[in-house]
Amino acid sequence: MQSGGGAYSWYINKFCQYEQNLAQRGHKSIYDILEQELANTSVGSNGLLFLPYLIGERSPWWNTNAKANFIGLKMEHQRKDLLRAIQEGVAMNLNIILNIFKAENIHISELVAVGGGAKSKSWQKIFADVYNTKIILPKLLDEAASMGAAITAGVGIGIFKDFEVASKFISLDKIIEPTPTNVKKYQKLQPIFEKAYLQLQSLFEQLNDFSEKRVLDE
Repeated sequence: MQSGGGAYSWYINKFCQYEQNLAQRGHKSIYDILEQELANTSVGSNGLLFLPYLIGERSPWWNTNAKANFIGLKMEHQRKDLLRAIQEGVAMNLNIILNIFKAENIHISELVAVGGGAKSKSWQKIFADVYNTKIILPKLLDEAASMGAAITAGVGIGIFKDFEVASKFISLDKIIEPTPTNVKKYQKLQPIFEKAYLQLQSLFEQLNDFSEKRVLDE
């Protein structure tokens, strides 16, 4: 998908300047500060959905005109709800892709999460509950992509026999188990998420036409 962790970073960069300054003064990570807020959120973000299509979308929709949306926003929503909705929206969009594999009778009993997004305890749990699958976290989250590239290069030039060598470099940190009650809630929310995109698809095209027309008029 086009915008996964980037959607979360977008919100932080645009709307969390105070927390960023606070993090710099306290020599902390902005993500650790926001994790404290996310710890007090619940499944479904208090009835708020987020479509994470900030720069169009590749899989599963393949639509360059797709737009991001907060759907269901109410006066009582707090920032923590928006933060969680972004995490849930990314997870549910990836779940559509995951279900394509499952439809081909590919059995998936566990998934390995890497990268910056995998550092979020809230996101780790959302992934496990949305996918109804164990999420495995290696000790080296940020270095995983670079390590994979190095292993691939090593196999390519003959330093390593095959990709089984990866097991020598990767050690697991912990496993996140799905919670059955949360799984059931996300199973009810998933079709609503998918329907939201389908219902808004024609509007995305109209908004794109308006934007292009405005540029031409100007």
